[in-house]
Amino acid sequence: INDMLDSSKIQAGKLNLELKPVYLNKLVYEIASQIKPECLAKTGEPLNLRMANEIEGIWDAFRLEQAILNLLTNALRYGNGKGITLEIFANHD
Repeated sequence: INDMLDSSKIQAGKLNLELKPVYLNKLVYEIASQIKPECLAKTGEPLNLRMANEIEGIWDAFRLEQAILNLLTNALRYGNGKGITLEIFANHD
C-alpha cells in the first residue's frame, strides 16, 4: 500500500524527498550485507559487487535504498537461481 501511495505522490509531483549527501558505495554495501545470506541460499553463489571508486551524490538515501533493495529482491525472485552481480559506476557525461 505504501508503494502505491508513493507512486501516486510521484505522479502528482507531491513526493517530498530528503536530499542530502550520500556515499553510494557505503549504502550499497550495507544493503548487500542484508541480502547476501538469502542470495547464497537461493543461488548457491555469493552476491557479487563491482563498485567504482567512491561515488557521492545528493540523493534521498531512504528512497535510493528502497529502489536498490527492490532490484535485488526481484533479481532473487525472478532470476531462476542464477547468481547476481550488482555493478555501480559513475558516468560523468
